[in-house]
Amino acid sequence: MNSIIKAACATCRRELDVEGDPLSSDCGGDCWGCVGETEASLGYGPSIEKCNAEIDAGYRSGSKFKLKKDVDNGQE
Repeated sequence: MNSIIKAACATCRRELDVEGDPLSSDCGGDCWGCVGETEASLGYGPSIEKCNAEIDAGYRSGSKFKLKKDVDNGQE
């Protein structure tokens, strides 16, 4: 019997590096789906931009992330 063990995200168990699934990219044992959401939630600008583009493209669900400066300026 040939069994192939596939790597999975340590956080959500998503299979990693699945062709056609940009959120499955391996980020050191976690998927980009989890890492990107965490970074964007913490206000990291590049991750906010990438996650918002993924929401627009239909890869992610939910509300767009906002830069901290936009929230501080009342642009929620």
